[in-house]
Amino acid sequence: MAWRHGFIALIVVILGFTPLFGQDADYKPDSLDLLNGSGPLDLNGSGTMTAPTPDYAAAEAPLSKLVFQARILRSAPLAQASIAPNPSGPNLSLQAMATADSYWANGSTEIAYGYPPSADKANDGSLWTIWESRYGSSSHWYRLDWPTPVTLERLFIYRHIYPWVQETIDSVRYWNASQGAWLTIPGSTFALGGGAYNPNYPPVTGEINFPAIETTRVVVYVHTGPTNPHPNNAVNFTEVETYGTPQEVLSVQLYPSDLWVSINGAGSGIVFRATLKDPGAVRFYVRTPQGQEYLIGTAGTSASGNENVAKLTWWGMLGGTMAQEGAYVVIARAR
Repeated sequence: MAWRHGFIALIVVILGFTPLFGQDADYKPDSLDLLNGSGPLDLNGSGTMTAPTPDYAAAEAPLSKLVFQARILRSAPLAQASIAPNPSGPNLSLQAMATADSYWANGSTEIAYGYPPSADKANDGSLWTIWESRYGSSSHWYRLDWPTPVTLERLFIYRHIYPWVQETIDSVRYWNASQGAWLTIPGSTFALGGGAYNPNYPPVTGEINFPAIETTRVVVYVHTGPTNPHPNNAVNFTEVETYGTPQEVLSVQLYPSDLWVSINGAGSGIVFRATLKDPGAVRFYVRTPQGQEYLIGTAGTSASGNENVAKLTWWGMLGGTMAQEGAYVVIARAR
C-alpha cells in the first residue's frame, strides 16, 4: 500500500476572554447587538477588509472579547491511502461521491467482497470491496463527483476479481464548467485484462496521464470484452483512483483580530482566509487547548487577481457551544 502526502498550513491562535463590564478601554455598550452569523463580514482577495456592522439593538448579556494572534507554521504532511504506484499526491477519489449505472444485487462474489457491490465500494480505499454492474447489459458507466473543483492529471483503475475477463474502457470524460459540456480525455480508451482462465491470474491495472484539468465530475464508460468477455456481460472495479498536482496552502490570514461573543451564544464573526497555488478547496479546523480538533467547514477557492482564495466566516461555536478561554490552533488543509 503506497501513501502520499498533502500539505497543511497552521495558524496558532490565542483566544483570551476579557470580561467587559465598563472598566475595559474597549468596552462595548450593552446596546450592542451581535450579528450571530448574518453579517457582511468579508476579507477579499484585494486585501480590503469589512468588519461586521452592528445594528445596536438591545443586547442583554455581558460581552466578552476573544483576542486572536496568528502566525503561519508548516506542519507534518497529511497522508492518504493509495494503491497506484508513485502517486503524485493524495488519492482524490476518496473525497468524491461515486455513482454508477447499476450494481449486481445477487451472487456469492458480492457477499465475499462487500455487499452490496455498489459504486461507493470502488472509491473507499479498500482491496476487499468492489463495484460490480448488473448482469445482462454489456455497456456501463462509473462516475465520481466532487463537492468543489479538483485539478486532475491521472486516473488509475485496479481490478482483482475475475482479472482474466477483459474489460474495455471506451472513454473517460470530465465536466468542463466554462464550456458547459462533457469533454473526452485524450487517450482514454484502453483494455483491462483478458486471457485464458487462470486461478492465479494477477490483478490488472490501467491508467491514463493527461494535462491538468479542473473539474467536479469524471465518468468512465466501460464494456466487457471483446477478448474473453464476462459470460453475463458484467464489469467490475476494485478501485478507481484519481490524482492531481499536490495542493499547498500558501498563506493564511484572519480578520478582525478580535471576536466579540456573549454568554448567550452570540458572536460578531471572524474570517479565515487561505490562498492556494491552484484552484481547489480548503478545510478549516480549530484545535482546542485539549488537543481536540473541530472541522469548522470547507470552502472552495475563487480567483482574485493572481491568487486562489478560500474564505470562511466563524462565529465562535465549537461542538455546539462557544469557544472557551485558552490557546487555540486554526488549521487550513488543502483538499
